[in-house]
Amino acid sequence: MLGLRVVLRQGGRKSPRRVTIPRKLLIQEGEFRCAESRFVQACCWRGGAVTGLALAQSDKPAVKVVPLQQNAAGNQELLSGPPGSAGMKSGLVVLAPGKSVGKHSTEDHEEMVIVLEGAGQMVLADGRRMDISPAAAAYSPPGTEHDITNTGSGLLRYIYVVSPAPASPKPRGGSMPKVTGLGGVFFKAKDPKAMYAWYEQHLGIKRGADGSDVMFRWRDADDPEKTGLTVWSIFPENTKYFGAGNQSVMMNYRVENLSALLEELKAAGVTVDPKVEEADYGKFGWITDPEGNRIELWELPKK
Repeated sequence: MLGLRVVLRQGGRKSPRRVTIPRKLLIQEGEFRCAESRFVQACCWRGGAVTGLALAQSDKPAVKVVPLQQNAAGNQELLSGPPGSAGMKSGLVVLAPGKSVGKHSTEDHEEMVIVLEGAGQMVLADGRRMDISPAAAAYSPPGTEHDITNTGSGLLRYIYVVSPAPASPKPRGGSMPKVTGLGGVFFKAKDPKAMYAWYEQHLGIKRGADGSDVMFRWRDADDPEKTGLTVWSIFPENTKYFGAGNQSVMMNYRVENLSALLEELKAAGVTVDPKVEEADYGKFGWITDPEGNRIELWELPKK
């Protein structure tokens, strides 16, 4: 929806008024007739003139009350997703006795069915039937194929609410998540101090005031309340932290269960350093890839 602030002039008086206009629709209802594509192109007010118009589009859903108007067999859309909601979709469905909505899947969403009136069943793909009524709602997790059928003698009126399910880490080759993100990037330099100054001057990469490593802080895309950081650090060229080889760069990867992962990698024939270090900011282990590159694994402390 677009929020439009217009100034109406009638009989010499100006009256600022805010009007809500759906996108890509030609509206000819009540007082206003507006045509709108990406931007508003024309807007006329019957009995007056629009003397000023400003576009005020917001990407935040607003609090609203949606009347439930569907009484005969059919359906009424209540929420259609953004920008009307953050992601939720909802509708009011009315089924005649013996009728069903047809088989469908929740795919990557989860769904609630709340009955307002009548009796019915949720029929699953495996043939199971679950009774639904004003006293019993139904929940479907992602990937559920199902149908809703009216089993009563009167109309079945229900509201469905569908919402995107948050993504979860998927196992790779097992039941345990492995790498969950990039924890750090480390590289060697002949003169680390001069290199830090160069990166700060030309790329704006700046260490902490106490000379600590650079910290790139971020928020999880699936859970914005969850924060993290990626460390960026320069080591002297004679450091032994990268192992005994001539490796100039070492990557640090975040993992969820360091001990279990190291055991799994060892069983798979991966070269695993027997040393594991533990500090206030987490546990660290090291492995070596087939070309001799040392890799650091970091398990963050449990909160």
